[in-house]
Amino acid sequence: MKKTRQTTKRPIRLLVTTWVLVVFLCVSGLSIPVIANDETISLANASSQYGEQTLERVPLFLKEEVNLDETKVKGIDISREEDPYSFTTINVDGTKTLYSFAAPIKYEGESGTMRYIDNSLVPSAKRTNKNDTYAFENKDSNTKAYFPKTIDDGILVTHEEYSIEFKPLPDKSAVKSFNGRSSVKKLKEENTVYNQYDNVFSKGYTLQYAPINGGIKENIVIDEYTGINTFSFKVTAPGLKPVIIKGQSVIFLDKKGETIFTIGQTFAVDSYEGEDDENRHITFDNYYTVEEISDGVYRIVTTVDEEFLQNANTVYPVTVDPGAWVTRDNMEDCTNYNYSGFPSNTYMTVGNLNGYEYASYVRINSLQNYTYINPANVTGAWYCARVTTTTNTDPVTISIYDAWGFQDLSIQSICDLGLIGLRGHKSGAAQTTQTVSTVSASDPTFYFDLTALAITWLRTELGESTYPSKRGFILDTANQTKSKQFKSSKWGDDASYFKIEYNDDVSIESGTYFVRRAGLGDYLYMGFSNPVSGNYVMRYPFIGNPQQQWTVTHKGGGLYELVTNANTNLALNNAGSSITVATKSAVNSQRWRLIRNGDGTYRIMSASDINKCASIVTSTDRVIPDEYGSYSTQKWEFERATTGVGGAIGYKSTSRTDIRCYQYATTLKIPEIYISFSIGDSVQTIRDRTLAAVQARGKHIRVITQNDLIHPTREYRVALRVASTDYHFMLQLSDGTWAHKRGQTASTQLGAINPTTLAWSWSGGPNYNSETIYFAVQAESSSFSW
Repeated sequence: MKKTRQTTKRPIRLLVTTWVLVVFLCVSGLSIPVIANDETISLANASSQYGEQTLERVPLFLKEEVNLDETKVKGIDISREEDPYSFTTINVDGTKTLYSFAAPIKYEGESGTMRYIDNSLVPSAKRTNKNDTYAFENKDSNTKAYFPKTIDDGILVTHEEYSIEFKPLPDKSAVKSFNGRSSVKKLKEENTVYNQYDNVFSKGYTLQYAPINGGIKENIVIDEYTGINTFSFKVTAPGLKPVIIKGQSVIFLDKKGETIFTIGQTFAVDSYEGEDDENRHITFDNYYTVEEISDGVYRIVTTVDEEFLQNANTVYPVTVDPGAWVTRDNMEDCTNYNYSGFPSNTYMTVGNLNGYEYASYVRINSLQNYTYINPANVTGAWYCARVTTTTNTDPVTISIYDAWGFQDLSIQSICDLGLIGLRGHKSGAAQTTQTVSTVSASDPTFYFDLTALAITWLRTELGESTYPSKRGFILDTANQTKSKQFKSSKWGDDASYFKIEYNDDVSIESGTYFVRRAGLGDYLYMGFSNPVSGNYVMRYPFIGNPQQQWTVTHKGGGLYELVTNANTNLALNNAGSSITVATKSAVNSQRWRLIRNGDGTYRIMSASDINKCASIVTSTDRVIPDEYGSYSTQKWEFERATTGVGGAIGYKSTSRTDIRCYQYATTLKIPEIYISFSIGDSVQTIRDRTLAAVQARGKHIRVITQNDLIHPTREYRVALRVASTDYHFMLQLSDGTWAHKRGQTASTQLGAINPTTLAWSWSGGPNYNSETIYFAVQAESSSFSW
């Protein structure tokens, strides 16, 4: 038929995108527009760096996809670069923003480092089956796409050991007009560079291909409808079997039944520029058929809605666009209507459309990756849904409901529930209600506020809430006569995404700490008295010495360094299978996030291994990096060491004659009133006898210097000197003053003396003029008395 309307813009031809071929594996990619970058962005040094890096590390297309305002951003946080799904900005106002995508935006390169995916087109050296070289390939990705010089050599996509090749076949009614020798040329459409092959199925029927993350996007461009609405392709997929899903998509399964490749849903929309309230200018009534030609070789036919193409209201040119996706396991969604539903291959509908009610379900599967965020520090969270068109300006009020009971259900199972079943899984009242009307053409995104839900989800992931949520929510309306459509997580490019704005947890001040296993007496312990790089770290009951003292320093960006006081050149280090100490260096393995839990304890999260934390292995007492699961062996208390009074008690007066200086100073209720002493014994000899005597009574004691660090509650200070014929002890009190008890006389407060410089003497007796020895002694409760 003839065109029914001329547009003022450059014509958007009838674009029949029969599929976007995508890889459906445990690793996959986000659809990436192929604006060529000036350089490959490598994260090769990410493992040896931390903190802030310039924003240029993020590819341009990603910044455009999230409409990033660079005036509000000062850099990116590369300490989480190991996460393939996200990047995080460091904002001018001090906050951070995590952008999380449905599929990976990075991949692990051959050297083991993470690299941003770059799908810009470069000349290819790979050879076709005819021994000619392909014209182009994508520049940097773990899924390679190869585009031939002529279309009869076929398009090839490879991922790991799998490959899939497809080439167009002539329609039976248009064999003479088929052109398999159509040559490639580049065409840039807005932000995407296509490999274009003109007049393939017939004159005016052109194929366009662009690499996306995890595969390719294919468009069939029809300048004017001439009676062809079926498009056949020969697909070669060794070792794989195609299965049609409700006629809307085709998945390729391996021998284990796992999905390897996916061909997504096709839909068609014309060039009408007004409001399309009843969706008359779009059709989803398109389907696939599959025929086996030989082992691993198939004919796949796409049939486009002929009634739509012939309809007098259809405005040519028309775009037929696919719901194409790669494995988007980081986010999933589906749309349910009346008594049925379907996975959101391309779009989600909410509201009333042509007399049918629609609601959509979205599940965010990545919350467990963000346990380094303190829920109390979240300032905002949004589901960022791209509208399919900016011309629909009718306001539609949409409510967000948390969803329960979907923990073990697949997306297809949720779709099969239909609208009534989906609504039956709403958890309580609407979390928020927002009206969606006009969105900007420069940022065609509506931001659904998920702040309260995201905080709840994070608390659930952290074991701080028993809320039965599984990171999913329902978008629904009530009494609406209009609808809105959004690009789903499966959209070929420009897909919906999720973002969280938060502040780093910097609640631990820099200083020296005893790091205690929460609720117990075990402490983080450098298990070697003279540690060297590579020595392991373990738990051990409190002994207070430098092996249990850790100098904690905030290095910026919410990252801390923990250095053992047993050797200040060694820092706590994530060695992969164990936690050790290693020579201090500015590497992520020696950077830790100290995140406050809801119960006041802390988790010690590694900056080099996503979601790994310092965890005790009870069978060996060693500390290893392990996935955080809110276990008691993963929770720690930071007890700041002090040069002050520690856990000293207040002054306790006593005149008991059976309490002498030794018992009084060490707060011991024992019948032995003396430390063994012989005339001429040195202060070092009495020091050693004191250590043995107190420890024999099951009480903690250790030698310190006058201004040494002690535990803030578990220890207090005692001073010792000797004379030629005697020894004497003093103890420090909670107010910082000192006291003692001389023999059988009453105890005495000495005030703010300095035991090192004080002239110690006994009236009419000896002078205690030796070196002053200091002890840290196990503290008693404030109610202690003799």
